[in-house]
Amino acid sequence: MDAAPPRRLGSIDALRGLTVAAMLLVNNPGDWSAVFAPLRHADWHGCTPTDLVFPFFLFLVGVSMAFSVAPRAHDAAARPALARGVLQRALRIALAGVLLHLLVWWALHTHHFRIWGVLQRIALCAAVVGVVAVYVRPRTQLALLVALLVGYTVLL
Repeated sequence: MDAAPPRRLGSIDALRGLTVAAMLLVNNPGDWSAVFAPLRHADWHGCTPTDLVFPFFLFLVGVSMAFSVAPRAHDAAARPALARGVLQRALRIALAGVLLHLLVWWALHTHHFRIWGVLQRIALCAAVVGVVAVYVRPRTQLALLVALLVGYTVLL
């Protein structure tokens, strides 16, 4: 018997598409000498639409984990395979980011190689969130979320 393919949510796909379009727009705004202000990062204080692209990606990672991994994690026997799958996907994303940076470094002869690019950071977050979604109970996840938010507020 063939298992039914997982059902996709159009709203998640739409937000993912809008986020990718926004990423392309803020990374290629045209003439860099005259960029529309919302397409620049805020210097320090403030927030522009450009500053929201990366958090939207991370939001989508978390929502996708909630719909794809968390329901399957109820079966204790499936948890190791789920965690392995999450970590393998995160590793592939990180390697893709490193390879892209290597390609740019080699092709454009840049002076430095950036290991922690955007894809690598997304992969790290996806790995941590995926393992938490697989092994940590919802109540403990909520406590972890509150602790992170309180800790971040204290640091600010």
